Amino acid sequence: MSDNTPEEPTVPVVFEPDAATPATNDVLADVHRPVGSAYDPMPLAIDQSKANNWMGIVALVTGIIGFSLAAIIFGILGLNAAKKGKATNRGLSIWGIVLGAIWIVITAAIVGALVFLVANSTTLQTATVGDCYVSTVSPADGLQNVAPVFGSCDAGTNAEIYWSGDYTGANSPTDAAFTTDLTTICTTSPAIDSVDIDVAYNYQVEYYVPNAESWDNGEHTVLCGVSTGAGPVDPAAVAE
Repeated sequence: MSDNTPEEPTVPVVFEPDAATPATNDVLADVHRPVGSAYDPMPLAIDQSKANNWMGIVALVTGIIGFSLAAIIFGILGLNAAKKGKATNRGLSIWGIVLGAIWIVITAAIVGALVFLVANSTTLQTATVGDCYVSTVSPADGLQNVAPVFGSCDAGTNAEIYWSGDYTGANSPTDAAFTTDLTTICTTSPAIDSVDIDVAYNYQVEYYVPNAESWDNGEHTVLCGVSTGAGPVDPAAVAE
């Protein structure tokens, strides 16, 4: 054979598996994952009986600090969780609801008391010189027992404030000399310094003070007003 003759191609040898040995795609499968061994994945049982105990804790804490609505809501949620076996602190949920309800009652009582005090007290410190109102002085005894509503001089008002100040005398509303003190305050300087005496001569001078409870709490405001008895107040009666 000459040097220019090509060599015969090499034929790959194919090995046939032994008929006694079954073929497998992964001969290591049984080594890494032995069937029935301790390495097989096993489901873990999780205890859910305390999963929602935080609801009862939140209910109790919010009930103690006064968040009544939150205490009741989390208390109810905690009770429902306890019924379903997902919480074990049923007692805390109950206490949260109880404390929340107590705070609601206390809050309602405080608000009711404040509303009562406002409705039954003479809040004079908000009245200013120039405010008009409807006189509440009784023609029979000359006393005012109902707090007037001070505001703008709309049609229908028949009185106007011309002076406001604090009572500094030694008497109290229960003393006989108190009325004399107020009359003096409202008819002398400085109360009448801005009043046109000639016009105001036809008007009735009256005064308002806080009720006894407000007086005892330190509210000693005195309001001096002039009243026509009927019809709107003439603005000329106040400022010259």
